[in-house]
Amino acid sequence: LVSKLIWLHLLLTALVIFAGTIVTGSGPHAGDSAAERFNLDSRTMAWIHADLVIALLGVSIALLIAIRLGLAGVARQVLSGRIQIFLIIALAQGGIGYIQYFTKLPEALVAAHIIGSIAVWLSAWNLFISSNLGANLIARKGL
Repeated sequence: LVSKLIWLHLLLTALVIFAGTIVTGSGPHAGDSAAERFNLDSRTMAWIHADLVIALLGVSIALLIAIRLGLAGVARQVLSGRIQIFLIIALAQGGIGYIQYFTKLPEALVAAHIIGSIAVWLSAWNLFISSNLGANLIARKGL
């Protein structure tokens, strides 16, 4: 169960970041004033992005529970720590996202949210690579 949830977690994280990129590309801060925006309603895209974030948080909590109930020893300790770090980063990122949405997208918060997305992505990969699944994949590829 843990390995399936780790794959789902990584996939959902990618979808959240992809949707966030679409939100940014639909909004007022998608490049300079002459930059062409996506022809999408940024409010609707923000809601879709938020729905994906909520799904990701649900999978993250399920993964934390699965790790604590299904693993033992060092694997449990390491992966439990990694998912907790992910949850802290993701919740902070969500807080920035909601604040920027309700304060009409100040540029500094948009920039902070973009930087936060990098931290979310790195944290998700850190979790994946720390798992046996990630370690085995790396070993097979000779990285």
